[in-house]
Amino acid sequence: MLADRLADYVDADLLVVVCRVEAGEALALLQGHGASVRYAAFSPDGQRVLTASADKTARVWDVSTGTELALLQGHEGGVWSAAFSPDGERIVTGSADDSARVWGALPLKTSDTVTYADMAALRILSEAERSSLFLSRSGLSRSTPQPLATSTPNQDCDALAADPLDPHMSGPGLPFETIDPEGAVDACHAAVEAAPSEPRFRYQLGRALARARRLPEAAELYRAAAQQGYPAAVASLGDAYQKGDGVTQDATEAMRLFRQAAEGGFLPAYSKAGWLFWSGAGVAEDREEALRWYEKGAEVGDPFSHRRLAELCERGEQGSQDFEKALFHHAIETELLDAVGEGDEAHVARARRGSDARALAPEVVVRVAKQVATWRSRPR
Repeated sequence: MLADRLADYVDADLLVVVCRVEAGEALALLQGHGASVRYAAFSPDGQRVLTASADKTARVWDVSTGTELALLQGHEGGVWSAAFSPDGERIVTGSADDSARVWGALPLKTSDTVTYADMAALRILSEAERSSLFLSRSGLSRSTPQPLATSTPNQDCDALAADPLDPHMSGPGLPFETIDPEGAVDACHAAVEAAPSEPRFRYQLGRALARARRLPEAAELYRAAAQQGYPAAVASLGDAYQKGDGVTQDATEAMRLFRQAAEGGFLPAYSKAGWLFWSGAGVAEDREEALRWYEKGAEVGDPFSHRRLAELCERGEQGSQDFEKALFHHAIETELLDAVGEGDEAHVARARRGSDARALAPEVVVRVAKQVATWRSRPR
């Protein structure tokens, strides 16, 4: 297994390239050191690479994916050499601080290593990478929905302007930034005319108009659908009042609408209300109340409440920093956003999840992953 692979490094570089010897083919690019890489070696089974760097650290990498599996830090000088023991269970490092250290190698089973690699990834893995790790395809991005060749105005409006987080949507939904305003406005105008009593189409026409920056018209459509009790429209009207988009800015009215939307089942309204209380943006600052909204939103499955709680844990705003809890919340956020096709937001969540995972011991990351796998949102 070792005969056909080579760990190549250059003293001035901050990276390692894993190559196939006979063909000179690059298999993986290992990036993460903050200073020159001075030494690299394979584990006895050929599945991991150990690197030593002038940045005072050694790192362990997964050969198949280029994912960093462990960060060995504690030396006070550059690490000039490192090696696995013959059984692969220990690592020795030698440093310019005149010391050598012995470390326990990753105590992970193969399945746990796969779990860690997925949690620590900063991006969606390619189909080939996921296949090599025996991972499902659930994290792959979805294609943009298109109207059917023989469709009704209602179907076209749903395909072109439905909100993926709307509990009453029909179809897969489309993130706001990906809406084609020209086509969506025409389709949803036709849908409103065809079904004037259906608030969903008024709301979706409002989204299309907002995407076209026709904000006063969008606000009126949101208002009309909100008056029919449509929760997503209530929240969007709250956004308009919070930002002053097409209406006079009014944080008190925004808060009232966010409360109403949350009670109606539009989950992101929980984090919207929480943010107003946390920031004191136009309402009295009340961080205990903000946390109550975030925690309730997280319980019922609002991905953005999980994001806010993760950020608070990362910054230590409720005590000391807690990257384990932050990882838990970002991991659930990622799954919730992936489930509704919010691709751009899911990319952000995945990158933050990966950063938190890299700050923790691999066995802690695996433990969190198992907790996430059993998590279920509570009924409202």
